Amino acid sequence: MITKENNLKVMRVFFENPSKEFHLRQLSRITGISLGGILKIIPRLKKEKLLLSRKERNTELVSPNFEGRFTIFKRLYNVQSLYDTGLIATLQKWYEQPKTIILFGSYSRGIDTEKSDIDIAVFTNSKPHPDLSIFERKLSRKINIHVINDREKNNSFKNSLANGIVLEGVMELI
Repeated sequence: MITKENNLKVMRVFFENPSKEFHLRQLSRITGISLGGILKIIPRLKKEKLLLSRKERNTELVSPNFEGRFTIFKRLYNVQSLYDTGLIATLQKWYEQPKTIILFGSYSRGIDTEKSDIDIAVFTNSKPHPDLSIFERKLSRKINIHVINDREKNNSFKNSLANGIVLEGVMELI
């Protein structure tokens, strides 16, 4: 049976492994969806310009379509995963309701790879960083927290933040 949940299971494989190609049987094993289900889902996702495929010998290899809409959905997935793991709630509590939390860098743009880190700016008074190892394991990424107070806003950092995603609070023009 094809459901939106099954489509998401397939896409999750590519969101978490954006630089890899998978053959259809491999996708079936990873997702727990029958090969018949995979054979129906992949053409649909290719038509939506989310995935690409190529033939190698007798095998169809599937990969993300970075020229299509894949990065848009990957951005949404990335942001949702930060909330689902509890990272954002933990940062809010640790920094006692900071003025703003901004996700920036490749993770915010949906062009991250398995080796990319997660860059988050927190506008608050300086405070030591919380232990984020549990979230790094859940997200399989290193997390870099950049604590910024109002006096520390430097020009080279402004553009990175301006192109980021405000996760909590409001970003004032800096």
